[in-house]
Amino acid sequence: MNMKIQTVFVAGALAFAVFTGCKTPCDCCTADGAVALFDGNGLDAFRSYKADTLPPGWAVEGDVLHVLPTKGGDLMTKEQFEDFELSYEWKTSPGGNSGVIYKVLETKGLAWHTGFEAQILDDAVHGDGKNPKTSSGALYALVAPNAKKKLKPVGEWNTAKIIVKGTHGEHWLNGEKIVEYEQAARSWRRSSPRASSRRSTTPRRRSAR
Repeated sequence: MNMKIQTVFVAGALAFAVFTGCKTPCDCCTADGAVALFDGNGLDAFRSYKADTLPPGWAVEGDVLHVLPTKGGDLMTKEQFEDFELSYEWKTSPGGNSGVIYKVLETKGLAWHTGFEAQILDDAVHGDGKNPKTSSGALYALVAPNAKKKLKPVGEWNTAKIIVKGTHGEHWLNGEKIVEYEQAARSWRRSSPRASSRRSTTPRRRSAR
């Protein structure tokens, strides 16, 4: 998977979010009030889940963030965002499986044990693509994308957006809102949002705001 990350809109108190590429939020502010994220130059604003060091499975090539084959790992920001809008572009290799995880608690277990995940997947090849609730763009294992979902072919860039405002959440893919939910059920009660990304299978990411 490849991804480019640029900015995230922040409202309210801070909680953790993913892919910040600036030393401080003020360094990253744009004219429209957004906070710039990964700038393509390094990973100084990131760390691993439950660790101060970086995971070995990530690399920056040009302005693109790559997950290395067979390695992966959770890449998390040091800064926090609570209500936010995170936009990004991503593409993956055949069979690719990754995701953006948010509302993560650094307690016990892995990041995806407590966080919500916007799935990134090659639906046509990976087994999770057979189940709508675990297909690309889904709120993983909880909410399937609606009929507006239009996934680009493997190797082409998809645009995506995650919106969180209090208990309300949305996933967007290629200009369409494909998931909308309210975090109301007891089993969905997760606080202190923090986002991360995980897994390998050569995913790539680029630009987000």
